[in-house]
This record gives sequence, C-alpha cells and structure tokens, in this order.
Amino acid sequence: MTRRTVASFALVFATILMGSAAAQTRSLRIVQDAESIEFGGDIGVYNLMGWSFAGGHVTRNYTSWLAGEVSLHGAREDGEASVPAPGNAIFVAAARFQGSVDRGRIAFATVGIARAFGLSYRHSPVLGLGMQSAVKSGDVGWRIDFQRFTRGQDLYGGGRLMGGIVIVM
Repeated sequence: MTRRTVASFALVFATILMGSAAAQTRSLRIVQDAESIEFGGDIGVYNLMGWSFAGGHVTRNYTSWLAGEVSLHGAREDGEASVPAPGNAIFVAAARFQGSVDRGRIAFATVGIARAFGLSYRHSPVLGLGMQSAVKSGDVGWRIDFQRFTRGQDLYGGGRLMGGIVIVM
C-alpha cells in the first residue's frame, strides 16, 4: 500500500472510533448543571474620576459556583470632566466564581481579559469583585461590581466601579 492509502484508511478508522466513542460518552456534568442566563444593564465610573460609562453584560451560569460572562461598555468623549475623558469602549470576557452570601444574594470574583479602545491599553487582564441580588430564574435584582484592569495606567482606565440591574432567565 502507498502512504496516501494508509493515511486515508487511518483517517477513516479514526473517524469511526471517535463517532463510536462519542455515542458512548455521557454529557459533561458542567453542561447538565446549567442553571440560568443573566442579562444586565450597567452604569459606572472609571477610577472614581467622574468618567461615566454605560453598557451591558450577559452571564451564563454553568454551575452554582461557575459562570462565564461577557460585557460591552463605552462612553463618548467628555471634555467637561475634571480630567478630560476620551471616547472609549471596552469588551470584557471573564470567568466568574460565585457563592451564596445568604438567601437571595451572591458574592463573586471575576478573572478575564479586556479589549479596550480609547484607554491607556489595548488588552489587559481583569480582576473583579462584586455582589448581586438576583440568583434564580425570574428574579430581577441589583448588581455592584469593581473591576481592576492591570495594564491601566494612572487615571486612564485602571479600574471601574459599576452598578446595574440584572434579569435572570
């Protein structure tokens, strides 16, 4: 047999084995435990300097302690602020580790990556802490979150404090 024929047989054999294994493998437990999806609207300030922004986030809760979250926030240029604020936008993708504080509230920590436009960095790791009231499907509640962008310099996007409304589906 030629190499080409052997390679073709190997590919077909591997495909058959993967199909057979997939048919016998149970779904991952992390997917089966999926609880909810959250949608939220947020407003906040960068560096407590009065640079306001607005946007939203979507969170997919995989288990009672793990979620994935994406957010998009932005602001127009503001020359009237105490320190002139550039127009900016920031996209964040993060893992959220969470736990119940008491009935009806959770505390969480986020770890992720940010892509920014108009701030002192283009990419930055993100670390965050927050609390939220809505924890089960059908809840509408509040959320407060502080995030630190480790590559943010001085007053130009190093951290932000935000609050908002959360709807859990």
